[in-house]
Amino acid sequence: MKHIPVLAFLFLALCCTSCMTLQDDIQTTVSDSEVDATSMAMEYSLIELDAEYLNHTGSSISPANQQSLSSFITRIDTQIAAAKSNRDLLARLYALQGRAFLLQGNTAKATELYTAGRKLQPGDPQVLILGLRLQKTAESRLEKLEQIMAISDDQRPLVLEMALAYFENGDYSSAAAYFDEAFLMLPNIYRTSYTSIREKAWLLKDSSSTSGKSSIGQYLTADTIDVYGMLAITNAESDAFSEDIKSTSARPRQLLSIARKKNWLAEESIANPTFPVHRSAVAFLLWNIYQARHAIPAEKADYRKIYADEPESPIPDVPVESPIFSSAAGCIEYEIMPLPDGIHFRPEYTVSGSDFLDWLKNTGK
Repeated sequence: MKHIPVLAFLFLALCCTSCMTLQDDIQTTVSDSEVDATSMAMEYSLIELDAEYLNHTGSSISPANQQSLSSFITRIDTQIAAAKSNRDLLARLYALQGRAFLLQGNTAKATELYTAGRKLQPGDPQVLILGLRLQKTAESRLEKLEQIMAISDDQRPLVLEMALAYFENGDYSSAAAYFDEAFLMLPNIYRTSYTSIREKAWLLKDSSSTSGKSSIGQYLTADTIDVYGMLAITNAESDAFSEDIKSTSARPRQLLSIARKKNWLAEESIANPTFPVHRSAVAFLLWNIYQARHAIPAEKADYRKIYADEPESPIPDVPVESPIFSSAAGCIEYEIMPLPDGIHFRPEYTVSGSDFLDWLKNTGK
């Protein structure tokens, strides 16, 4: 047996050791492309949940999405364990998980993850966004945004945060502009997810009630409004009450009294003025306003009489004999209110403030 020279042996041993070290490094190091793919997949998963929450004025999230949030937090735990010592990926994952905990209302855990992410990578945009979301007011977020835009590794997501902060603060014109700027820069999933909030901003930017702090502003951005909210928006955003009252900030009960005298309210509105209004009650009010504005003759406005001899209702879920049939038919015929699915009226659906304002504007066309 031939002996291997000592120097040759040492060289081979060194090579083997280097190979093992390199193999270990390959196993424990995540490439830049893997970092991007992992963080992007988790980010996209969170975006839809975040938008759903914010679109409902930050007050609720559906049970299905609550379950999705819990699942997201569990999945990201697995990603965190796999990331090991990759600082960039860990910082991003900590921040995304922190945002998920914040949506669940767990501010303490979100703060803990923000601290951990900031230590690893203070300029990561998701870390910065989590820090912004932990601010208590929209005003403080806007102030903070001005400071951190310069230190972010990627400013594009922060433009969207600017839009969201302006929206919450009631500056709908600025919000609309920043939404459009963000959508041009960010992947399409952002547009798909946040477009409902953007549409609200564009609708509300032209309203006469521009302050989100006012009672009218709060009605305009609410998911559901009651009868008082419906009448307050009508008074502030139209001339429907101009002959009866001069102030656009009249007391709710005063507006209710006037609307009752005009026979503009359905029975459900009169009986339960603090309950969320349904499309049936909204149609009743808007059709009466439209008739008054456009002087529609009584014979053309009485759709119950027009369709009395028909074998079935042209509106599948509103019978001809229903008290709201004429108002529903009138709102459809004159394109005041849309059919949610193109077929049914859905009289039992509740109404958001922005939708009501949109339909109210149609009564003036």
